[in-house]
Amino acid sequence: MNARSNTFEIKCAGHQINDVVSALFHSILFYRTTGKITYKNDSSYLVGSLGYEDVSCDFIDYSYVRCASPGIIHSLNSNIREFVEKLRESREKVGTITLEFYHRKKSAGVLGLFFDSQLVWEIWNLKIVCADEKEARKTDFKLEEVLLDKLVTIIQIVNNSRCITPQMPDRANVDTLFDITFDDVQPYLHRIYHRIGDGPNATTNQGTDDLGLKKFIKDALTL
Repeated sequence: MNARSNTFEIKCAGHQINDVVSALFHSILFYRTTGKITYKNDSSYLVGSLGYEDVSCDFIDYSYVRCASPGIIHSLNSNIREFVEKLRESREKVGTITLEFYHRKKSAGVLGLFFDSQLVWEIWNLKIVCADEKEARKTDFKLEEVLLDKLVTIIQIVNNSRCITPQMPDRANVDTLFDITFDDVQPYLHRIYHRIGDGPNATTNQGTDDLGLKKFIKDALTL
């Protein structure tokens, strides 16, 4: 399965960044989360109910729906807050935060070892362009329309017949597709990272697991 990539760009004032990212990323994760899955046998299962709640933005006249799961809320908000703080502290006027969904696939490695490769199947990029206060005041009344338009696009994408999620795993492999660490919900496995800047000097907090794995394999082959 090839990864589907979706990119949005929004211009807003610094104090509105948290609202913008939260409104869109909580909406996306809501559509990529199920209630707790209970297997009756290896391949037959039941899906529990998914609680939700309405949230009003602090600085934008806009509300959105998110999972009513304290764990999900805390996890996502922590990542968003880190991005917002880094972007507002930076001299850069542009930053991109990415929500990436993946599934694990166990594959044979060197020297008879096995590694869980992470296969990305969906990517959501949100590029934020910081506007100065004077410019932001001119666009304030349009930001709600922009968010609504992006939400409609998100709903169209996730409900498109060509937008196929990975095949449901059996009971033994449920953790290769879902994050089962939450007590009340089961989101698809995902990670969030960001990039501050828009050029060769941009900084990112994206993990370097792949680099570490490549170094391990290289070292093993030299033994």
